[in-house]
Amino acid sequence: MVVSAGDVGTAVFNGFTISGGNANSGKTLAGGTSSYSKIVSVASRCPVVEARLHPNPAGEQVIITRAGIGSRYKIYTGSGRMVKNGNILSDTHRIDLRDLPAGVYLVSVSGHDEVLRLVKE
Repeated sequence: MVVSAGDVGTAVFNGFTISGGNANSGKTLAGGTSSYSKIVSVASRCPVVEARLHPNPAGEQVIITRAGIGSRYKIYTGSGRMVKNGNILSDTHRIDLRDLPAGVYLVSVSGHDEVLRLVKE
């Protein structure tokens, strides 16, 4: 299937907006004709899913959800010192907090723009 954005324009396909120049330019190959395009940008119209922490405030552990398996998390103190990090291994990944003192921490997750606030009791 070829999605053409025209010479300079946009096309929408499966929730993505494709913008480009010289799109759908033909190139003859041994078995026939194949099309290609110079895609300048692709913008997703998919809703942004934000990672969540619960319970929050947390005790001995916190569960991170909606982060994406394979993502990485980092936990920072309020002063910016990283105190814990790891890989998200499941849809409901448990993080052991027993080695952290009570306080307020910031959690970042790769692939997500937001920084989550975590309170450890």
